[in-house]
Amino acid sequence: MAETVIATLRGSLRAAGFVLWTLAVGGAWLCVRMFLRKSDRAARAAGGAMTLHLWSRGLCRLLGLRVKVTGEACRGPALRVGNHRGYLDVIVLSSVSPALFVSKDDLATWPVLGYLGASVGTLFLDRTRPRAVAETGAAMSELFALQQSVIVFPEGTTTADDGTGAALAPFHSSLFEPALRGDVAVQAVALTFAGRTGNAGDSADAADLATWTGDATFLPHLWRLFCARGLEVRAIFREPVRGLTDRRAAADDAREWIRATLLNGMSERVGRKPAAHGIGHGAGFVRGIPHELRRLGDRHRATGFAQQGKVVGRIADRHGA
Repeated sequence: MAETVIATLRGSLRAAGFVLWTLAVGGAWLCVRMFLRKSDRAARAAGGAMTLHLWSRGLCRLLGLRVKVTGEACRGPALRVGNHRGYLDVIVLSSVSPALFVSKDDLATWPVLGYLGASVGTLFLDRTRPRAVAETGAAMSELFALQQSVIVFPEGTTTADDGTGAALAPFHSSLFEPALRGDVAVQAVALTFAGRTGNAGDSADAADLATWTGDATFLPHLWRLFCARGLEVRAIFREPVRGLTDRRAAADDAREWIRATLLNGMSERVGRKPAAHGIGHGAGFVRGIPHELRRLGDRHRATGFAQQGKVVGRIADRHGA
């Protein structure tokens, strides 16, 4: 009973904090953007990426997300691609380094968050339109030219993590094209979630909290996340890859690296400790802000994905997916 009361209180405080933090950061950005000329696309892109970065860092602290980073997000423009569990992926990756991201177009219809997402420069992709992929690719190329990184989840949907990477869906390759054409680095990143205490029960609950599929309702899922003690997240960055010219080869290469990293994830969790991100520790959070300001500039996918990946990928390419 006491634990339920504490969880409810925790959830209420976090919900209030979420609203206030979102309105504060979003409002500040909208005020700043008023003074930026529409023609100054570089400043708008950099400001939007920084706003998303700072908002995400604050949310990680607010939600009790302890992010630990292995490797490093590369400097300069890059295409960052990762496995997709749910909306937390965007928050985690954006908290590590400023970047904009490609999202399904339904996010644009969300109250407040949709508007703020559009204001910072989120690229909304409607795959039902024949020209949508080409238009998004052109927008990505422009962001790369403006020295901004872009986050893409090439699965095109969310998948649960069974601890082996077997549930990883095939990667769509179309959004790799802008990076390859512009000689921009492709950097794969694997995300794993666990309970803060490391107990098996906590880890199972963590997997459920981290995964948001189309069968789940957003607000109840978010409320459970607010009430939870918190999660430990590992963001494992690969060394940037350059020089690939075939988008299908690039997508398969990134997917295989992420799958192998997820396969090794369980043993690595109980092995050596990765470098702490600093989120969840006040000093690290505060230290990160001036540094970044200076830069301004589910199991619903079966094991069959592993065998069907290349076939589905080729079909997707043939139809312009």
